[in-house]
Amino acid sequence: MKSFILLLVLFITFASYADQPRNRYVFKSKNNRYVLKPSDTLFSDKKVYRDSILNPLSKKYEYSSYTKGDRYYWGVYDSISRNLLYKIKNDSLYIETRTAMISDDGQTVIIIDDYPGGSGFSSIQALHFYNRDNLVRMYSLGELVTNMCNMSRSASHFDWLTGFSAEPDGKLEIKTTEFKTIGFDAVGAITYKTDDPRSIGAEILYGKIKRLGRNHFVLKVFQSINGTTKRGVTINLLHSDREMKKIYREYHMNGLFDSILSDLKRGFWMTFFIVEGNRIRETSSSTYNMPDYCNIYNKNNERND
Repeated sequence: MKSFILLLVLFITFASYADQPRNRYVFKSKNNRYVLKPSDTLFSDKKVYRDSILNPLSKKYEYSSYTKGDRYYWGVYDSISRNLLYKIKNDSLYIETRTAMISDDGQTVIIIDDYPGGSGFSSIQALHFYNRDNLVRMYSLGELVTNMCNMSRSASHFDWLTGFSAEPDGKLEIKTTEFKTIGFDAVGAITYKTDDPRSIGAEILYGKIKRLGRNHFVLKVFQSINGTTKRGVTINLLHSDREMKKIYREYHMNGLFDSILSDLKRGFWMTFFIVEGNRIRETSSSTYNMPDYCNIYNKNNERND
C-alpha cells in the first residue's frame, strides 16, 4: 500500500511539472571554456500589466493580467581567466527559458526557442545568432516553418522542432516538425535545406487508422503535413491485417494478435508517409494537434489546412 501511495505521489508531482517552463541559467561551450550566464539583473517593477487577445472562434476578446518577473543581461565569461568578455543586452529574450549554444572560440552565441509557450504565431522570434554582443541574424517562426498547423501543442507550449545540434565552430542544424532539415553557418546564413528522404514522392499525413473488417483499413486525415489531401478526408488503405499489425507494433506495446486486432478496430493515431494514394511507406510518432484556428496564424493567411 505504501508503495502504491508513493507511486501515486510521484505521478501527480510529475504531471504537475511536466508542462511547466524550464529555466536554465548556465550554458557552456562544448570545450567547457566559455560560459553564458546572467551578468546583470533587471529587477521587476512589480506592476500589473493587462493583455487582450481576440479568440478567433468566439470573436470575443480574452484578457489576462501578469507581472513582469526579474530579467537579465547575459554575459559570456572565460572560465580560465574568469573575465567577462561581453554582454548580450537583450532582456526580452528570456534566455533562461530557451537553449543557448556557444562556439568553442567564444565568438558565436546561438539562442533557439525550442520550448515556446502559447500559440504558434509566425512572428515569434525563434532563432538568434550573435557574433559576440552583436545580433547578426534573427529568424521568425514563419521563416522556419511553412504552416503553423504543422506543430504539436500541449496545455501551454508547442513543438516546432524534432531536434537540433550545434558544432564547435558555431554551425547549426535543426530538424522541424515538417520533416525539413536546415543548416546554418556561424553567422546565421542558411547553407542547406533538405527534405526527409522518406517524404520523396509521398504525402505526409497525420490521422487515425481504423480496421473496418478483414484486411480493410481506413485513414481519416487530421493534418496534411506535406501533400494535397485535406483534413477530414478518409482514405482506404491497401494493407493486410498482418502488415497493419506490424506497423502498429512499431510504436505500441506488444500484445497477442487478437488483442492487437481489437486495438486496430478502435483505431490509433500516427503520422504516415503515403505513396500511390493508399499505401504506407513509413511511419512516424510525430503528433499534430494544433486547433483549427492555427490557420489564422499562418503567414499572410494564404494557407487553409
